[in-house]
Amino acid sequence: MKILFTGYSFLFYIILLSQGLNGQCLRQSVIDNYNNVYLTTAFTEAELAWTGDIASCDPGTISASVQQKMLDRFNYYRDLCGLNADVVFNSVLDAKCQEAALMQQANNTLNHCVDGGGAPCNTFLCNTPDAIEASQSSNLAWADWDYFNPIDMYIEDAGSFNTAVGHRRWLLHSKGKTYGNGTTSMRNAMWVFENFGNPTGNSLDYIAYPPSNFIVQELVFDRWSFGIPNANFENAKVDMFDADGNTVALNIVDYGNIPYGDPTIVWEPLSIDVSNVMDVEYVVTVSDIQNAPQSSYTYTVTIVPNVFPPNCEAGKIWSLENCQCEEICPEILIVDDLPIEGTYVSDSLIVCDNTIEGGNIVLFEAGELIELANGFTVDQNCEFEGTINPIACNVTIASNNTSPKRKNLSHKMVGKLIKAVCRN
Repeated sequence: MKILFTGYSFLFYIILLSQGLNGQCLRQSVIDNYNNVYLTTAFTEAELAWTGDIASCDPGTISASVQQKMLDRFNYYRDLCGLNADVVFNSVLDAKCQEAALMQQANNTLNHCVDGGGAPCNTFLCNTPDAIEASQSSNLAWADWDYFNPIDMYIEDAGSFNTAVGHRRWLLHSKGKTYGNGTTSMRNAMWVFENFGNPTGNSLDYIAYPPSNFIVQELVFDRWSFGIPNANFENAKVDMFDADGNTVALNIVDYGNIPYGDPTIVWEPLSIDVSNVMDVEYVVTVSDIQNAPQSSYTYTVTIVPNVFPPNCEAGKIWSLENCQCEEICPEILIVDDLPIEGTYVSDSLIVCDNTIEGGNIVLFEAGELIELANGFTVDQNCEFEGTINPIACNVTIASNNTSPKRKNLSHKMVGKLIKAVCRN
């Protein structure tokens, strides 16, 4: 079970974070950060180690390790979106949020105490001035922490009352710097108000979620958003296309008029592919924006499985040097029906003249012992089994009886080694 609740006057700003790749492929960096930062910042209720007690209205404390994990995951999302990943938790705000989380759990509710005099919270069990103040100034979440994470919940912003993604906007605020965090066994309060500590700015002049460039499939949620400080999206439009240029149907659910951090337009695209074994691209255009550096922005979101190097379509292989899938153009190939000899890397290809068709599975007879660079060995009198795909490129080809020569293989079929089959 998980529940989110948005207050009425949250103000959230987003900060620029430079993604220092140091020459590393951006896709690899995204995968590495997901595995090394995001996945390692999960926690359980046992690790939370909340020391509080509802019966005595003791707000208690949580473990330093979980407090740091929540901060690291918070900054992970900001980093992913190109924002300053240097936000901090303030100990004074932490203590107030801890009281708020206790009060919310003691009364089995999520309430921002926004009525006169802090009502209805002024009649709650375990209410204190600090608990009420923090409830008025915070994102609030309710869940079983063995299954959910409050930071993820705020970024996802699910639920019919959260179409403006106010929680997400507070965490991805262009000026956000100092926050507070309080957590009990089933409640979280995160102080987000009055956050102006970071300089205004974003590397892309906008705040998109999912962001442009790469994002792991598991972090793509139903609601997509696009924000710009001080912009007006009242008459804005959103268009989406898949990699083939097909229109992606979508519903705009909020035009960003509610003052949660930076103005943000929110939409829900239909039929987004988040389970493909290969990378999937979507092109987004947000247009007719007012009071912004540009009236229109176009960017590409690439949704990727958590693998590296990525899977490539037939006839292509991942190029680490160029950080993309490229057509396979091997340097040396064996042609026709001559015995195959030599040593080949795992992506070496075998070529036959136009005697087989693309998509067929064929066997290539081995001559002398063949050893592949990844340790795959084919003995004499064994056969290669491969799949055949058409590609277009110029390569050097050779056989046992001829010297290497240049030949255009644009209409030949190329077989990729899959396994060896030995016959008695």
